[in-house]
Amino acid sequence: MNRRTQLLRPRVILPHIYDITPAFMELHGLGGLLLDLDNTLIPYGSYDEQAEVMQWAGALQAAGYPLYLLSNARRERARIWAQRLGLPGVGLAGKPFAQGYRRGLSVVNLPAHRVGMVGDQLFTDMLGGNWAGMFTIMVRPISDNALPHTRFARKLERLVLKRYGHDWAGNSWASRDSADLPGTAAATPAAQNAAIQNAPLQNAAIQNIATQNPVTSGTKLIRITETKNTQMTESGNGRQD
Repeated sequence: MNRRTQLLRPRVILPHIYDITPAFMELHGLGGLLLDLDNTLIPYGSYDEQAEVMQWAGALQAAGYPLYLLSNARRERARIWAQRLGLPGVGLAGKPFAQGYRRGLSVVNLPAHRVGMVGDQLFTDMLGGNWAGMFTIMVRPISDNALPHTRFARKLERLVLKRYGHDWAGNSWASRDSADLPGTAAATPAAQNAAIQNAPLQNAAIQNIATQNPVTSGTKLIRITETKNTQMTESGNGRQD
């Protein structure tokens, strides 16, 4: 594959943000995270209270991992959610272009290879994160979106993901670590098993969430909704990121 398509390749694919625990961070040598907002942390357009997300973010921060909200949503929407989550962050970040990523990396004060970019979309989150030299983590989108331009982008995403061995037929997707992706470096399965099974969760809130969404090292099938588009025009509650 050429360099251009490699930039779209997520390093890790997970069903939920809740699978990102202190054990996961330690396993992959990560010291912090940049986080997408819509359909990664919060359903698109929603302002409803999200207690589990707040607990998850607070627990990771308490365990010593800095977080930064990097969103293409309107500035006011991003500001509201950053305040609720207790995170620094920015809206209208211009993903996948580099400026927003550089800003986030400067705030978490870590080199790019030690920071995970967490998002649900290839053409913004994963492309920009890979371009910046970060560890890209793709998660299942929280909600579906049926805007016309979004449907077109989803078709392109399916084609790209299929090249990496992710079969979207029947709306199913095998969740994989980078060890399962040909040509990418990762910990061995034995190391993954040991780290995930033996590393204690460092916060009670994370532990409660992990009980409902356990981290496993095996491949698992999940239902996946179609993902959203990259650069939509302003409308309603703001544009998707």
